[in-house]
Amino acid sequence: MLFSTSSCFFVPEHATAADGPPKGFNSLLTGNDLAKWKTGGLIAKHWRVADGVLKYDGKGERKGGTDDELNLVTRKDYRNFELWVD
Repeated sequence: MLFSTSSCFFVPEHATAADGPPKGFNSLLTGNDLAKWKTGGLIAKHWRVADGVLKYDGKGERKGGTDDELNLVTRKDYRNFELWVD
């Protein structure tokens, strides 16, 4: 799964990873780190988890290389999925 750096995530202030996903869904966010995401290239420099929320600083600028250097990509490949964002 690939999230472009232009993606927007709207998360209620009271929501945390501890709330957990609904039945039948798997959480892509541990609430503490980027453990379920590929963090090579410049990703770790610009993406982080703070207070249980996925955050991007908006300052990433790719100078050559691949899009995977800035885009957040899951470690696991997904197919035929339903994405639920709260």
